Amino acid sequence: MTAVLVQPSGGTEAKEHYETSIRKKVRFSEHLNVLTSAELKSLNSDFGDGQAAMWGLVPGDNGINISRWDSINPGDMVVFSGKKKMFAMGIVVSKFRNAQLAKQLWGKDSKGQTWEYMYTLSDVRETDVSYTDFNSAVGDNPKNNHMGFRILNAEKSARFVEFLEGNGGIFRNAVSSITELTYDDILAVINEWGNQPQDSFLRIHGLNQAQKYVIVENGKKFDAKAVVDLALRRKFPDLTGITYDGNENTIARPLRRLGFIVRDKDQTGNRYWWVNQNKTHEEFFDGYMWSPLSKRDGTSNPYYEFMSETQPGDCVISYWDKRVQGFGIVAKPPKVTPKPFYRTRETWSERGWLVDVNFTSFDNPFEPREHMNEIRQLLPSKHSPLNVDGKGRELYLTEISRELYSLLCNKGELSFQDLLGQGLVKAYSEKETQVILRDFVPRQPKKPKSKSKPGKSATSPRYSKKSDIVGKFGEKIVFENEKQKLIDTGKPKFAAKVNWHRDDATNRTPGWDITSYDLNGHKIFIEVKASEGKTINDVELTIKEWTEARKCIENDKYFIYLVTNVFSKKPKIERIKNPAKLVDKKILNLKIIRYQLRL
Repeated sequence: MTAVLVQPSGGTEAKEHYETSIRKKVRFSEHLNVLTSAELKSLNSDFGDGQAAMWGLVPGDNGINISRWDSINPGDMVVFSGKKKMFAMGIVVSKFRNAQLAKQLWGKDSKGQTWEYMYTLSDVRETDVSYTDFNSAVGDNPKNNHMGFRILNAEKSARFVEFLEGNGGIFRNAVSSITELTYDDILAVINEWGNQPQDSFLRIHGLNQAQKYVIVENGKKFDAKAVVDLALRRKFPDLTGITYDGNENTIARPLRRLGFIVRDKDQTGNRYWWVNQNKTHEEFFDGYMWSPLSKRDGTSNPYYEFMSETQPGDCVISYWDKRVQGFGIVAKPPKVTPKPFYRTRETWSERGWLVDVNFTSFDNPFEPREHMNEIRQLLPSKHSPLNVDGKGRELYLTEISRELYSLLCNKGELSFQDLLGQGLVKAYSEKETQVILRDFVPRQPKKPKSKSKPGKSATSPRYSKKSDIVGKFGEKIVFENEKQKLIDTGKPKFAAKVNWHRDDATNRTPGWDITSYDLNGHKIFIEVKASEGKTINDVELTIKEWTEARKCIENDKYFIYLVTNVFSKKPKIERIKNPAKLVDKKILNLKIIRYQLRL
């Protein structure tokens, strides 16, 4: 919901400010000495011509204006008052705090304060709404002369917007109208665009090519601003002169709040993220991240919107219980899903972003404060995951640099360079794979290998960071292959029932990894063993896995799937049907090699 801000500007000082920074606009190049690099980057992203209308608030007595400034959101409407009328209006694009810039623009007031709580505006235009008409429209006291800054409540804001629209729509503007577009409005344009060539579609409808953002829908990319422009024309035919900057606040955020995936068209390569999972660290073990689309009141939350920007292959650091606990690789594009069943917090909406992530624990989880001298210099200036003392901030997902990600992996005793060297990051970004499937062929006996050297183990450890990643990858390949098998043979209902138990909170360890169905619709139980190499010559089973295999000796329902070349485009699956029966027939050899001492 658009909020309406009343900004008194009738005094001599305020009139000068209006001329200096609203009518003339502020050129960023003239204030490089006081703008931070992050502020300059954000401003240039929002305003492509290097200038913007700006306004600011002083803290006020006892900081009264600070909380008001905190309540301002992109898309809110600002009306400037003076000489008994609302003489201008504009739309909030962004806000930031910069006392040095405020002093350069406006100096200080009589109390020594400056207008450091700043916000930028777009679509500023002159209006002519008398105080009498304004007060009547919003339900104010007829004698209200609007002497102080205020934010109208939801009811009054809605009444003023209705008043503007009732006056022939002459005050309607593109930016505020974008917030009124629905998911169906945008989807209708995307469906109409369909498979038509981009140049042709844009030419037919008189649209321009997007400079920054694209919408990704069903694997296809559509120019985001062009889609929004056409949706605006369709919904608001009286809206004329659709001129606005297609920036983060006017295009990307509104679309993400609706549930669309919006990408920067120039973005290439993997990105690096930090997720705070203090209250939701079950996600780490279940292999996903989830957040609402927006705050409960429908306003933006950048830490939720970042979810829609993730892509397969992106790297994620997980933080909870005051420690950096591990890392993960994004496995699938984000999608909109209902809230997970065990999330009962009332403040969260019922639908949100789901991102599948293959998480792995560090060997050495650590508290960031132990290494803040190194970490601090790599923290982002905006949306930092940590406070200066090393404590986690109240946020969900935020972006970090590759350098910080690498440092954290090293502190957790995992070399990021080793990870890249193994091809694990690249492997997760591969989109097309061709699975080679065959039934098990007994191995030919091999000559015994020479004994291992003193101090070296002849066998690799059963569990490690890398083996966990390999195992997850193998299970994922089998899971998707089983579903596709059933779809290809005309059994989509059974495909929908295939269960990857790693994601099943109620039955995570039944004694096999995946419950699937054969071509007759009968359940089968699949234990997956995986390797990045070309062959697997032996596998280890837990007591539970072998017990379940023995239970199925008479019905052929238990399988072991051997997955090799898991990180290639052509992984291979070899199926061992009824391994217990093969042991009884002495086709396979069962050997007990481990004991456990309880201390």
